[in-house]
Amino acid sequence: IALGGLSEFMHQTAHGNLFGRNRNLNELFGRISGALVGVNYFAYRKFHMTHHLLANTRNDSEFKVYASKYTNAADAWEQRTVIQKLGSIPKVAWDFAGAGLSEFGVSFPVSVVQWILPAVIIAGINYLQGLTAGAIVASVFVAWYLPLLLLTLLEFFLTQSRHYGTKLLPESSREIQYRNAWNLDLPLPIELMLLRRNHHATHHVDPKQHWSQVRRRKDDRLLPLFTYLGMWWKAGPRKVHM
Repeated sequence: IALGGLSEFMHQTAHGNLFGRNRNLNELFGRISGALVGVNYFAYRKFHMTHHLLANTRNDSEFKVYASKYTNAADAWEQRTVIQKLGSIPKVAWDFAGAGLSEFGVSFPVSVVQWILPAVIIAGINYLQGLTAGAIVASVFVAWYLPLLLLTLLEFFLTQSRHYGTKLLPESSREIQYRNAWNLDLPLPIELMLLRRNHHATHHVDPKQHWSQVRRRKDDRLLPLFTYLGMWWKAGPRKVHM
């Protein structure tokens, strides 16, 4: 959740929401947040603003991600066994993350350092503390790579839920986008940790609304968590038919 918060800091600053309307502070914090995960903040902001302008139309920037190789995993998904589906999820999520990062202008050498350097630091500290080789490997996995894997899965399922099962549109407006997006219903503590990023339909209606002011509309596009997971388990990764 803590790592995932960096994504939401970037998102909030891209809309100028995190520090009121102070553009300099929003941009500075957005660039720092992006740098910590190896993402070009300005590329991300352009990508995300295009999505808001053209959501679910042929020119939606997110379609570039859904058109990547990871969508092949959705083919014949319903015919897969339980074991095959479970085994496919980590790879699908990782491929999806890679496709998304490439669209955000990710710097490959920088990202490699950022993903490996914490592991080296953790290993070095534990080596100096006299841990055995096996304990050092275990500590690196538990303290860094396991959270990184969980972050990837969290980001994948959150991103997939936003427009899951919706159709390609000939045009886009805020009200149309609301009817073609979801507010994923999550436990309140997790929702607050994510700065209510799960309220994607409401966010499309008023992108400038601060996360603390997000409230569910009466005609809410609420998608219960287990309903969504059941839909996803049956149909597989979101597909966009151009």
